[in-house]
Amino acid sequence: MTDIRAAFGICQAAGDRNCVHDAASFRYDHREYHLAGITAPRATQAGCAAERQLGRLAAERLRTLLSSSAVSLTALPRPTEAESPPVHQVAVDGRDLASLLLAEGHVQSRAHGDPHWCV
Repeated sequence: MTDIRAAFGICQAAGDRNCVHDAASFRYDHREYHLAGITAPRATQAGCAAERQLGRLAAERLRTLLSSSAVSLTALPRPTEAESPPVHQVAVDGRDLASLLLAEGHVQSRAHGDPHWCV
């Protein structure tokens, strides 16, 4: 487990150091992190305007949570080495962020297959 603390922005360029891509992935110190078990709407490369709006709101929520307190990162084992990207359990103040974002309706479980953000 690794603990980090930083202010996060929304990713604008490949060189951004600490930023949020979407509600399921972020960059810290130029390294990519993906929250385990969830999929998020995209603010960029969205399939429709509705997904773009949902993606912006969801990314902003993750940014707020990551910037609010110390963040604990726990790497989870991958079923196969070829599977990418590696995923992490991410928690703030002991709260699992994937579970919190699911409960708030910002993301969907990967177990439910492909989400339909543009319905």
